[in-house]
Amino acid sequence: MHKDHRNNCLVHTALASIASDKMTYTRRILIDSGSEATLISRRFANTLKAKMHKHHTNLSVRGEFPLESDMVVDLTLFCPRKYSTRKITIQAYVVDKVCKDLQGQDTRQIRQMDFIQGKQLADRLMGEPGQVDLLLDIADSYRCYLINMASSASGELKAFETIFGWIVGGGTPSTPSEEAVCRRIEKHQETADEICERLWKIDQLPGEEELLTSDDQRAIDLFNSTTTREENGRLVVQLPRKYPTLQLGESRPIALQRFLQNERGLCRKEKLDEYVTQVRDYAERDHAEKVPIEDLAKPNSEQFYLPMHGVEKAMSTTTKLRVVSDASAKSSTGISLNDTLITGPSLYPELTTVLNKFRLWDIAYSADISKMFREILLHPAERDYHRYLVRNSVGEIEDWRMKRLTFGVSSSPFLATAALRRITQDHSEENFTAPLVE
Repeated sequence: MHKDHRNNCLVHTALASIASDKMTYTRRILIDSGSEATLISRRFANTLKAKMHKHHTNLSVRGEFPLESDMVVDLTLFCPRKYSTRKITIQAYVVDKVCKDLQGQDTRQIRQMDFIQGKQLADRLMGEPGQVDLLLDIADSYRCYLINMASSASGELKAFETIFGWIVGGGTPSTPSEEAVCRRIEKHQETADEICERLWKIDQLPGEEELLTSDDQRAIDLFNSTTTREENGRLVVQLPRKYPTLQLGESRPIALQRFLQNERGLCRKEKLDEYVTQVRDYAERDHAEKVPIEDLAKPNSEQFYLPMHGVEKAMSTTTKLRVVSDASAKSSTGISLNDTLITGPSLYPELTTVLNKFRLWDIAYSADISKMFREILLHPAERDYHRYLVRNSVGEIEDWRMKRLTFGVSSSPFLATAALRRITQDHSEENFTAPLVE
């Protein structure tokens, strides 16, 4: 769409209760009659704990960016304020981001117009900026409509009655916009030729260079720009965070509840002593430290408590009982530490590449690095996001924090592998004729 000086357009939004099998949340949704696909953000689908089903679909968004979805979720929508008792069920494609955030518009003049007086608006936040977690396509949009409509005197604004209340959209009498964007989301059905081509690609050996997502590239750039070394050579890393950042809430109460549950479970299995030994090993090896009194009162957004539990690994040659942290546990805002982090790309070579290398040399070496994550230091600014609870020798519960990478934090595997690569690249020519890691 070319740039012109037409008035801004107000899009149809509503506040809706969105329910999965386990959770219900009220969110702002976009009712889009130009879309062929209903979309939900992956972050919100995880918040709902919605069961995801495999369903690969290519989507194209004219005017913005290509999308790809390999999951769908089934949800139920209804009005949170009982405007209507009607409910609709939808199937939404899971994508990383539904669309650009809504821009703010001054709707005070619109709210005073005669044609919407006495009508309950579906979106009490109409015109306010914000992100969109769910977008309804044309088919699902029409299922929300009731029979009534109204129009402004100029005819540029129209209101439609829906199961959520009245939605308002059209040209607004605000400052003219210098930019207009045309968006249309289309589902792309694969042809027989495209399906055959995809099957052929599955049989091909992986290339040396893998395409990275923008988040993966950001994780790599952050690692390269923020990772430092101590005088003894040990690497110090920072967590790769998503942008924009998500707000963490209070997390200690759920960590305390899980701590007590874990104690009772380990007692029944007669594994509590082994678990306590592992946790105390953190302090003895200087891998953790007690949270200073002055840091205990930090804002919730600057700390996170990790619920911890023991996982048995009978086949492990180094650690039979491993202490794992649950960084996916939700804080009081519904956001977990893992929700705020970029997982990062997999830096491990493809299995086919590894198997082929066994044919190149006469001798192959294999090794297991004991407590690999704990060989890498966390930057001091990151340690309060790795707090945990421990019972001391007199039975009191204390607040501690990790100084090393931690199992259960989604970015730890990437950071550990990236650190190993950094070390081998820095020292690959020392007493070796080839790089240690490829």
